[in-house]
Amino acid sequence: IVIIPNELFELTNLEILYLNWNKITNIPIKIINLSNLKELCLSCNTITLIPKEVGKLLNLEKLCLSNNKISTI
Repeated sequence: IVIIPNELFELTNLEILYLNWNKITNIPIKIINLSNLKELCLSCNTITLIPKEVGKLLNLEKLCLSNNKISTI
């Protein structure tokens, strides 16, 4: 997977999302639609930036972003 499909952001009751070991380059701003998300794991991709919308996921308890290309937080 290179791009997270838009249809995924319609799953508003989704609590756990694991998309490790892909070629995802960015986290879309639509991630804010997943307001019930408790775990978001995107390790081992090619993500370079964490959008501020991730910080607005109030139910998020676990965020995995290791082994990406993030240079600043």
